[in-house]
Amino acid sequence: MAREKRTAHRFQTGENDSSAASTPAATVPTTTSASTIDIETFMQLVTEITQEIDTPLDIEASIIEPLYAASEAVVREMFEELSMLATHAGRVMIIPQDYKVAKVISTSQWADLARSMD
Repeated sequence: MAREKRTAHRFQTGENDSSAASTPAATVPTTTSASTIDIETFMQLVTEITQEIDTPLDIEASIIEPLYAASEAVVREMFEELSMLATHAGRVMIIPQDYKVAKVISTSQWADLARSMD
């Protein structure tokens, strides 16, 4: 239990506990310069998606960087929300139920925004 709390604290604050063994997979990037998604993998995904679209779609190289940044921001925000839900539930691990709850909350926020625009 104490180790779980220490891990959760390190995850939330970005602090490194020298007494705990740290592995590259357990390290949480605290700066915005750290990439969440590998750029080559992202470009391959964009290529695969554009090939599945019925109409031919050419992607200019200049659009890849903003699309990449936006995608990273969405993924980062999703994991931050999931982390908050897990922490609120007293857990350190994200579970599928956290994603379902985050999806419901997100959907209701968009519905509230749409109603306020009417």
